[in-house]
Amino acid sequence: MSRMNRLLMGNEAGPDTAARAATLIAVISGAAVHPLVADFDDDSLQEQLLPIAQRFLDES
Repeated sequence: MSRMNRLLMGNEAGPDTAARAATLIAVISGAAVHPLVADFDDDSLQEQLLPIAQRFLDES
C-alpha cells in the first residue's frame, strides 16, 4: 500500500492530497467488488475503471 500511496501522493503530500488519494483508492476498490460488476471479467472491469481513475487524477 505504501508504494501506491507514494505513486498517488508523492513524497510530501498535504491533507488535500491524502484525502484525494484515499477517495480514489476507496472508489476503485469499492467498485471492483460491487455486485453490479460481479460478472465483469478482469479486462472488462479494468477497461471501465481506468478512464474513471484517469479523469479523477486529471482534475487535480
